[in-house]
Amino acid sequence: YKHYYGRSIAYLDLDGDELGELIVGADYDHTTATRAGAAFIYKGQTDGFFDEEPSAMLTGNTSYDYFGYAMATCDVNNDGGGRYTSREGRSLASREVC
Repeated sequence: YKHYYGRSIAYLDLDGDELGELIVGADYDHTTATRAGAAFIYKGQTDGFFDEEPSAMLTGNTSYDYFGYAMATCDVNNDGGGRYTSREGRSLASREVC
């Protein structure tokens, strides 16, 4: 988890379980392509901390997307779930995460 892991972070209850998830960006991650970027989602625990291992990983699609460089989250339809938005290349990529 290097490659600028932690440059950006976001917090939201993405799955509606009333425990917030932590999203950590790593915009230089090269899991899918050179500097495609990634975001790691850690589920919230009842003690206020987060799981040690990510429950999900989102990645950029092509080289130099820098996915995870900047992030925002919100529950756009008030259903208890969330959307994750990140800068990807020169545009924004929005992903449903639950």
